[in-house]
Amino acid sequence: MDRTLIIIPKMFNQEEFKKLTGIIPDDFEKTSKEFWDYIEEKLVPLIHTIKRVYCIVPLEIITKHIKSSENGEYLIFRKLIENNSELIYVEDKLLVSEVEGWLEMMKTTKTAGVIELYEDSVKERNNYIIKKIDQTLKVGEIGVMITNLNHKLPLPEDIRLIKMCRFNPEDYLTRWVTKLELEKQVSKE
Repeated sequence: MDRTLIIIPKMFNQEEFKKLTGIIPDDFEKTSKEFWDYIEEKLVPLIHTIKRVYCIVPLEIITKHIKSSENGEYLIFRKLIENNSELIYVEDKLLVSEVEGWLEMMKTTKTAGVIELYEDSVKERNNYIIKKIDQTLKVGEIGVMITNLNHKLPLPEDIRLIKMCRFNPEDYLTRWVTKLELEKQVSKE
């Protein structure tokens, strides 16, 4: 019997979106609600069978927001916990810092050596996450992971992967970035 991991791409919150684009679109609230309502609707039939919730956000942050949130990923976390799912933090804080450090350095120094060190760090981070999931997701169990990791994790072959999303949040962000760039070009003309 296989193990199942449901991957849910993380929808940006307002603060993250504004940091990336400089604006909050008029349709942001509606779009975000649509995204999370879809996820909640799809998880309802499985809510009593999901055993593990894999988190890339530190558990203390989740615990802080879980009680007061009425929508988004924290509401999903709360509902899963209330139905006996176990939260598992899958990151190593040092590896996350290392990846972020190399990524920051690549903004100013994009040499072959820096790129290679960044890629090595990402690979090491991915391997850590995969190992954590492999060690904790038991045969026949279903796990959920809400993640902003926009690459595929090479999971063990006995883990069936299901990607659940109404739309890809990255596409929504890209659409707004493109729209803003086009508006800048038009205003320069």
